[in-house]
Amino acid sequence: MQIQPKYPFDSGFERFSPQRNEITLKAEFVNLLMKMYDKKGYFVTQSNNPPPTLSNQVIKYLAEYYREKIYISDIARALNISYRTLSRKFKEETGITISDKLTQIRITAAKKLLLESNMLLYDIATQTGFENEYYFSNAFKKAEGISPSFYRKQKSPLY
Repeated sequence: MQIQPKYPFDSGFERFSPQRNEITLKAEFVNLLMKMYDKKGYFVTQSNNPPPTLSNQVIKYLAEYYREKIYISDIARALNISYRTLSRKFKEETGITISDKLTQIRITAAKKLLLESNMLLYDIATQTGFENEYYFSNAFKKAEGISPSFYRKQKSPLY
């Protein structure tokens, strides 16, 4: 009875014989490495992941830097397209504007801080990239239908 290996990996150890010289072993090792590289390359090229869209690139950038002041013109310049083209394509792909997406990302981060911390609203606004707590409160109320402080009282286990 032959035992099937748990993993489809051929170590080549079974074929090892003490009569092989150093050069043969090195050649077999290089051959093994090349096979591993070829298999890795095969799986990478066979990936079902589509190439990143313009909107995905922008969203990734917004999610990374939402705490900072972001200018859409800087994003457009980095992507080597015009502000208008970037805005138009983003809206076509997502159905919302870049500013609205940035606000969504900031509100999501703020909701997490509201529920998981005792931070003041001013500090949460600063941590999530809003210019001040009044703008933060207005944006939060517009997005969620309630004020940040009421959201915290209603949902947080800390209160």
